[in-house]
Amino acid sequence: MGKEDKVIEGNKEIESKLKKLCELKSQLNVLEKEVKELQDEICSEMDAREAEVVIDKNGEKLCSWITTYSKRLDTTALKQSSPDVYLNYLKESAYKVFRVGAR
Repeated sequence: MGKEDKVIEGNKEIESKLKKLCELKSQLNVLEKEVKELQDEICSEMDAREAEVVIDKNGEKLCSWITTYSKRLDTTALKQSSPDVYLNYLKESAYKVFRVGAR
């Protein structure tokens, strides 16, 4: 904990909710792993058959595996080549982070 952290003592209700949260996160991790494995298997099959779309027997699209492209600013290159321009457009943002356990 940092010097400026505002601390409260947990009560039974909070501790119960945190316990439930940890259990659910554990279940979620297992499910996310299973989802990724199934998705990887489907994508592998599609790649092997050079397919971008899977349809059912009625012609309805079930899924797609399509390459998409986007362009993003290379902030590392900008910072190195024109640090003054980089700093002129740099903006600070703040957000809260929720963590469970001692970190």
